[in-house]
Amino acid sequence: MQFKLDLNMTPPGGGAWPALVAYLLAMFDNPGQPQMSSPLLRASMEHLVVTTLLHSQPNNYSEELRQPMASIAPGHVKRVEEYIKAHAHEPLTISDLAAFAGVSASALYTGFRDFRNTSPIAYVRNERLQLAHDELLRTPPGKNTVAEIASRWGFSHLSHFATHYKKKFGELPSDTLRKQFECCLSDETHSRAKPREHMTDHLWISQYWGDQGG
Repeated sequence: MQFKLDLNMTPPGGGAWPALVAYLLAMFDNPGQPQMSSPLLRASMEHLVVTTLLHSQPNNYSEELRQPMASIAPGHVKRVEEYIKAHAHEPLTISDLAAFAGVSASALYTGFRDFRNTSPIAYVRNERLQLAHDELLRTPPGKNTVAEIASRWGFSHLSHFATHYKKKFGELPSDTLRKQFECCLSDETHSRAKPREHMTDHLWISQYWGDQGG
């Protein structure tokens, strides 16, 4: 590791050094204090000095140190995420998910809260909302209703489904379905119009050459 030789003592980067040095000098000026004999305190002071040096004095890792640290979720959280994606069409309870992960329901909840900012059951709901959204986008006109699709993905209360759906996608499920119908009808109308346009062009060409021949 390489540091810039000139010690930075000015705020904001090096502003912590004067305060830290003053604190350490005060501690060492009173070696008889009980805290000085504590291995934990000495280790904490060492960690403080190293951390302050790394973050205040320019070095060849300064750019990396300025980047936000990525939170790595525990293995059981990732396994449950994959399990939910594969089994979203099945009934899922917190007990089922905890049993699959091999941890307690409390530990599973804590893992999702700390690393996904949600709960396991809310994650299930979010996955099912996405699948319902995808199905609404694929539904041909007249094949399925919003209620049928919602029920298929485990939403028994249509109003609750609509509320969560709008919060996630910015529109009601009925709006998504209506747009899909309009898109399908527009494509169908356009495809029907093409032969008519072709016939019109053909008649015009025939008339043109007929006039030329006459």
